[in-house]
Amino acid sequence: MFFDAATDFGTAISITGNPGGVRGKPGSGYGYGLGIRIQLPLGPVRLDYGINNEGDNGIQFGFGEKF
Repeated sequence: MFFDAATDFGTAISITGNPGGVRGKPGSGYGYGLGIRIQLPLGPVRLDYGINNEGDNGIQFGFGEKF
């Protein structure tokens, strides 16, 4: 299980071009979900499912370790 939260402390508008605003990013939010890791002979396999505070969800699948 995981939970993640972040904020830009309202500084996104001070960036030239306001990239957060142009992309419709709110500047803060949170997400939560479940993940599983399986060690195979070829290396680790990861599968995560997450939901954010806006109700969007997604699945992430990967091979190997993250840095």
